[in-house]
Amino acid sequence: IPNVDETTIEPLISLCEKYDCCKPMMGLHPTSIKENYEDSLSIIKNTLFENPENFCAIGEIGIDLYWDKTFLEEQTIAFKEQISWALELKKPFIIHARKSFDQIYHVLKNTNKSKYSGIFHCFGGDLNQAKLVIEMGFKIGIGGVITFKNSKLAVFLQIKTLVESINTSAGVNQLLLTCKERMTFRANIQTDILFCRACLEFRTASALNGYLFILRMNTFLHHCHPFLNR
Repeated sequence: IPNVDETTIEPLISLCEKYDCCKPMMGLHPTSIKENYEDSLSIIKNTLFENPENFCAIGEIGIDLYWDKTFLEEQTIAFKEQISWALELKKPFIIHARKSFDQIYHVLKNTNKSKYSGIFHCFGGDLNQAKLVIEMGFKIGIGGVITFKNSKLAVFLQIKTLVESINTSAGVNQLLLTCKERMTFRANIQTDILFCRACLEFRTASALNGYLFILRMNTFLHHCHPFLNR
């Protein structure tokens, strides 16, 4: 489960201690970056580096320009710094990219690293952007937007073509399909439901959307794309 800012650290950790199926990430969400972002980063960094083994990844981090571009520079600085944490601790990181793919790709290409470990969650880009993401080592999170009638993400269900075009042997496992932004079709659906119940205590909307998304996507992929590994 991703962190949001310094105010969510304590409830996040408490939630994950309560539910075994929940593993915490640590990071500063781009929409929480304001004038005092350095103070927030300092608190979050201290929490992370004090017990890095307690966190499975860095996230969510990234750049969000959907609502406001006022803090683009600050978001970019914070994104770079949190990438450096992930590389130092050898942890994957979860990228939040909304109306900001070009800016995020520029940061990643200019970081001294050819391959990364992480996820572009709730991916909203096009096929060419997906190829770039996968070539850098990331997995793609397909979110609930794929079920919208005007969504262009249906092309990613043709994943055989995408995977073959970049010469990878990972097959459809290049896609990380998870609960809401990170659904997985585990054999025991009860685990997913428990995950959603846990999220209910943290972010109600995410829990409800996640639960509905599991049911909708499970049915959709089962009937339309049997070649996907379950």
